[in-house]
Amino acid sequence: MSLLAELKRRNVVRVCLAYVVIGWVLAQIAEFAFENFGAPDWALKTFIVLLLLGLPLALIFAWAFELTPEGLKREHEVDRDRSITHKTGRNLDYIIIGVLTMAVVWFAAEKFVFTAEESTTATDKIDHDKSIAVLPFVNMSDDPANEYFSEGISEELLNLLVKIPELRVIGRTSSFQFKGKQEDLRLIGQKLGVANILEGSVRKSGNTVRVSAQLVATTDGTQLWSDTFDRDLENIFATQDEIANSVVATLKVKLLGHARPPRNAPIVTEAYDRYLKGLYFFRRSTPADLERALSLFAQAVVLDAELAPAWEKMGSVYLNQTLGGTLPLARGRSLSKEALERALELDPALADGHVQTGFLELAFDWDWSAAKVALNRALEIEPGHAGALSTSGLLALAMGHLTDAIDFEKRSLKVDPLRFASRHNLALVYYRAGQNELALREFQWALEMAPDYERGHYYPSIVLLEQEKLEAALAEAKLEKVEQWRQAAFAVIYHALGRDDESGTALSNLTSGFADNAAIVIAQAHAYRSEIDQAFEWLDRAFEQHEPLVPFVKTDPLLNNLRSDPRFADFLERLDLAD
Repeated sequence: MSLLAELKRRNVVRVCLAYVVIGWVLAQIAEFAFENFGAPDWALKTFIVLLLLGLPLALIFAWAFELTPEGLKREHEVDRDRSITHKTGRNLDYIIIGVLTMAVVWFAAEKFVFTAEESTTATDKIDHDKSIAVLPFVNMSDDPANEYFSEGISEELLNLLVKIPELRVIGRTSSFQFKGKQEDLRLIGQKLGVANILEGSVRKSGNTVRVSAQLVATTDGTQLWSDTFDRDLENIFATQDEIANSVVATLKVKLLGHARPPRNAPIVTEAYDRYLKGLYFFRRSTPADLERALSLFAQAVVLDAELAPAWEKMGSVYLNQTLGGTLPLARGRSLSKEALERALELDPALADGHVQTGFLELAFDWDWSAAKVALNRALEIEPGHAGALSTSGLLALAMGHLTDAIDFEKRSLKVDPLRFASRHNLALVYYRAGQNELALREFQWALEMAPDYERGHYYPSIVLLEQEKLEAALAEAKLEKVEQWRQAAFAVIYHALGRDDESGTALSNLTSGFADNAAIVIAQAHAYRSEIDQAFEWLDRAFEQHEPLVPFVKTDPLLNNLRSDPRFADFLERLDLAD
């Protein structure tokens, strides 16, 4: 009997075919499950390798053994006249047909059902015709310094429209990238994925202002609505409401109640002017710009103590300065909390105020329930608030809910695709979930958006360290411009390279220069170097200093050497983060 005939008789060919088909289905299911449950990159690769290694074992087993009515026997022990391999072969045929049917169903579902669901999610189930981007209005004033005013008016209009549940509004970061660019509105619509664009111009002269606005369909460039408003500055809120209401009426969007009461009361013009100017510098976000913005917001609330957005932005500046190290932790938290409470007392429907309060509760007070309440309130007011979605992702990360964290950050980026903070946070969550290639891709994208941002090279270097690409990790760390994070990277990467003297020097520099506000980073370095007792000492210090990175220890790979120590479980218990 030929070898091929014998292989067929012993069902080796059928076993091979069945194994390949079943293995393919299992691989598809594993890829779907691992991706959605935040499994690390190596998990799927290991599963595939095990499947491949199992094939020759299955073939050897099929050749050497035979299933009989008395059970499994060695093939040479079975009398050929009593062999039932033909019946076993028919059963294998049924299994192959059944699994192939499952494979076809899976392929169809993946091709048509899942794709359709993703498409629906991408537009958040909102009619594409009800989507809009607000471009920065052009400054037509004689004084170029009035740029802040026209930009501020644009942002205020965006903030009004985003409160309408049935309207999908692209976030500020993405819309404002087209500032000063003479690009076809149809192309802008394609890039942003919107059916409509609101654009216009502002001319300010003393206490009078002329606002011209037009709504354009991006499909063909048709002007759907336009108007010009000549108003005193005291009535600028009413003008903004008129424009927003005209957009709503034109797009036939159903208003589900009022997100906030009409703002027809006259304003303190000089206070509002200082607020808009402060907003301009706040968005630039350098330490010097933040200081200038803070001064302008403070002037605004002196002139008008009831200007809630100015109070909110003061709280946001204090938070940024505290995170950047220019304000002591305790003082920065106190100043921020006071300003945010005042803002929400004046205007409980101020979504930004709830977002910043949620972040403060998360990063500084470690009150997870209060953070969730504040963020949920922000999303009730503005369901598409990119900042609320992204901060909710950070809260999920702190709790160890990595799949939820990824989902929140992705939803935030659908609203505002070029929002830097959301891009960085998504990269961070991918890293914590062990999805290192995705993390590197997102960190690189964030770097392209903000080449000089703090930790811009630190995190990619740590991801490369996790992948054991040590020379690449060191080269990336050397590009980090902030001393604290450069030394933090050196402390762990040099240790991995076996260059312990250089690792020790970096750790010494880190300890001597940043112990008062970065004890958590020093703890990470000791933990990675397997200096367990020192790591817990610095963790305790970080806890006492209430450092804003402490809430994220639960999923930190740099602390992996501590996880088997009972003290780590105790530390999570102190944070109310224990499982």
